Amino acid sequence: MADVEQGKGQIYFIADHESNAVKIGIADFPEWRDEIKEFLGEKKNKSEIQLDEEFRNFFPPLSDEQKTGLEQDILAHGCLAPLVLWGNTLIDGYHRYDICHEHGTPFQVVSFNFGNKLEAMYWLLAHQKNRRNLSKYELASRALALRPIIEEKARGRRQQAGELYHKGSPKVFPNRENLCIHTDEELAKLAGVSQDTIYKVETILESADQKTKERLGKGEITINKAYKEAKQQQIIKPTKPTEPPEGVFSVIVIDPPWPYEKRAGDPTHRGRLPYPSMSLEEIKQLNVPATGDCILWLWTTNAFMHDAFHVLEAWQFTPKTILTWVKDKIGLGDWLRGQTEHCILAIKGHPTIELTNQSTVIYGALREHSRKPDEFYQMVECLCPGRKLEMFARTKRQDWASHGNETEHFQ
Repeated sequence: MADVEQGKGQIYFIADHESNAVKIGIADFPEWRDEIKEFLGEKKNKSEIQLDEEFRNFFPPLSDEQKTGLEQDILAHGCLAPLVLWGNTLIDGYHRYDICHEHGTPFQVVSFNFGNKLEAMYWLLAHQKNRRNLSKYELASRALALRPIIEEKARGRRQQAGELYHKGSPKVFPNRENLCIHTDEELAKLAGVSQDTIYKVETILESADQKTKERLGKGEITINKAYKEAKQQQIIKPTKPTEPPEGVFSVIVIDPPWPYEKRAGDPTHRGRLPYPSMSLEEIKQLNVPATGDCILWLWTTNAFMHDAFHVLEAWQFTPKTILTWVKDKIGLGDWLRGQTEHCILAIKGHPTIELTNQSTVIYGALREHSRKPDEFYQMVECLCPGRKLEMFARTKRQDWASHGNETEHFQ
């Protein structure tokens, strides 16, 4: 039986191709010592290391010149950096594995436990991004693939925030908003890029054609250039409306298609609508499936602020305050160029809202036409318990009902 060796606080393995066995050690885990010693009595065949093409291709491959340099270094000095395993699956070190396997060179392996493949990829990007010569596009696109991890963390934080609130201690309330995770902000931190880059790359991945993506991947065009091309390629395809949601809701967000008719038929007009609009009377006649105690968030612009209050009156909601979204970029306008949108908070009855110290201003990047910032939805989820509906939604959100004819436009 092999001896337990000292290390730096994690399980590690040493693969010896000549003996076709793997020596396994452990450090600073005395409570696992018996289990590890028992495991050390078993021989591990090198073939038990499983390869996975998703992990192999997670980062771009080395160039021929880089791979030759790595091979020469390993043959001269050995494989000094350990390969990384998730269980028996290799997640990092594929070039080194291939070289060592070809030449019979021993290598070390570090093993980590992850809940699933996405968690392993999250670790891979967080810990290895600075060791690779990756472009901002490559970093952002890989981070965006890990959005479900961040969203799951955000849901956990929101639940924690709710538990703190219901404990009833005033000292907890000011910290409750800080518990909420802003998804795109976290994605930007993970990738080491700006939120603006995250937004633009997400648009490119969703809307750009394959040729544009390939040119960007090769460095032939910039992210800004590809983003502009993607915006030009965004064509709204007619789709069937989703089925009306069942039942009633205590939290409703509505972003109606206000009737911007000016130059609507001119495809060269920068401010043209990419979706059909409704008249004010049609908006007033909408069936809003609200509970008797409901909080409603109605999005509007400067041009329709006056009309929005009449719409709320028609829906039998009472306006309470106005939330203003300050965008990171200036937009269009006939008088002053717009850089804000507004969302009227209105109520019916006596809805539950978990207010602490939230401001009437949120800051978020300007993205596609009519797309609202994630910071808004995260704020609503922190403040408003209950069954939630978004009308005229252009993307689906977990734990929300979505209604409209473009609910997957931004998926």
